[in-house]
Amino acid sequence: MTFVNQPTAPTTSEIRSAVAAIQHAVYDPEACPVTITAAHHTLVRASTTATAPVNDWIIAYLDKSTTSNGHRGVRDAVTRLAQNFKLPPERNAPPVGQQGTLFD
Repeated sequence: MTFVNQPTAPTTSEIRSAVAAIQHAVYDPEACPVTITAAHHTLVRASTTATAPVNDWIIAYLDKSTTSNGHRGVRDAVTRLAQNFKLPPERNAPPVGQQGTLFD
């Protein structure tokens, strides 16, 4: 039985797009906040509907300890999530160890 107000599970393509949008936002301080919010909501929906290992990856990203570890914790969590989805590194990312991102 399907309930009318039950959210539909995001597709794999939608989840990958959400991860890519969030990965881009980490390195682009001018990223669209509406897009990032929508991407985050997609991952929240996916965390309740996806199966392992995707569910595990998303829950690790959404975990409260991610943000409690500061901006580098967020960036590392986003990078791990993108790597799990086999997304290429962000083109605007500076070389490792150099400053210049929103979170440095």
